[in-house]
Amino acid sequence: MDALHTVLKESKDVKKIEPSLAALKKLDAEGLLEAYILLVRADAGMKQDYSTYRQNNRDKLKRYLAQYVMKNGEN
Repeated sequence: MDALHTVLKESKDVKKIEPSLAALKKLDAEGLLEAYILLVRADAGMKQDYSTYRQNNRDKLKRYLAQYVMKNGEN
């Protein structure tokens, strides 16, 4: 996670970076990168941390689901 944050901070010009990296940069700016990774890209080790993360970040999980999962399902 720290390495990903570093890459995203170093990628200043969103117009010149790859679209998938731009999407991650947007999630990071919105404070939803961790929720995305945990719900969509988690490995077995990360999945073990889900209950603790959920207890401390329920609002972020709800925001991610509402803004990205449910919104995309309506299209």
